[in-house]
Amino acid sequence: MVFCQVIVSGITMVKGEGIKTKFNVLERNDEGLFQERNAEISIFSQSGRALGAGSSRSLTDDEWLHAHIYVLKNCDEVQPFLNEYTQDHDNNATKMSIDEWDTSFIAWFKNKVADMHTQGQDARTDSLISLSRGPLRYSTCYNGYIVNGFRFRIEDRDLGCKTQNSGVSVLGDVGSGRDYIEYYGVLLEILELHYLGGKRVSLFRCRWFDVHNSEKGAKVDEFGFTSINTQRILKTSEHFILANQASQVFYVVDNKIKGWHLVIKTHPRDLYKMSHQEEVENINEDHLGETYQHGESFSFKCQEAPTLNVDNQGVWGRNDVEPVIVEPSTKRKRKKT
Repeated sequence: MVFCQVIVSGITMVKGEGIKTKFNVLERNDEGLFQERNAEISIFSQSGRALGAGSSRSLTDDEWLHAHIYVLKNCDEVQPFLNEYTQDHDNNATKMSIDEWDTSFIAWFKNKVADMHTQGQDARTDSLISLSRGPLRYSTCYNGYIVNGFRFRIEDRDLGCKTQNSGVSVLGDVGSGRDYIEYYGVLLEILELHYLGGKRVSLFRCRWFDVHNSEKGAKVDEFGFTSINTQRILKTSEHFILANQASQVFYVVDNKIKGWHLVIKTHPRDLYKMSHQEEVENINEDHLGETYQHGESFSFKCQEAPTLNVDNQGVWGRNDVEPVIVEPSTKRKRKKT
């Protein structure tokens, strides 16, 4: 009986490992567990799974700065510090460049967290210290990554392949009256940043296309399809995004306009769109138990079943028109000699 229970449940009692069966096998694009399930800071609990063996490389000063500040600006727990720093240094903001502002905030945030740790003001100071110190000067690079149900590959791996896995899209805030804009690009590198205490953050380094120019860079046709001029690259220093911010697209060559590609959005594997039925007032209680199917038509009327003759064969004659007698042809075609 114990043996049967082990086989049915798919659990080994020797090592505590699961037995792979068709009932518990992982999906192809399974992201795995969180990197740190009980992380005190959300940025250290990203979902995702790297593919293949990684290789280490050093970060340049610019890469370290841009990666560090991007992680800080996209961490929910750092937002109060950003607001405080912006209010206190509002007068000097116009006099500094973007890199100078970023460098100044990094130094201020590091000192701020150190003071909090000394005074014991926040229980999360251990994680905040790791975050404020920034990533280590080396990172681990991967060729593939699974996140949000998508399987990504870097551009170098896509070259020569019939499939595309390097197309990336992300929503970004541009301000100037426009809340959000969707950016499209190509995945160049997958970096895993390492922090003190064994904490990690995964970033995508991308090449972005110029979507700010609505005439020469990107356009939307009358059918709602987006086309991108892949020859126009966006001039920006922000090449990094968090891995879990990425959605996947692929690009189809436009045969009419040279250099333009049509953007096709992909759907995550094993994710199905369920129809959304809005709440309607005065619902008929007689139909509450009926099954609802999206796009179902209720105006279709079935034709009456045909009558049967003595041989139980259907009679498909019409009663609403006069009968037409068709005489078979008696002429025979002559064979060619």
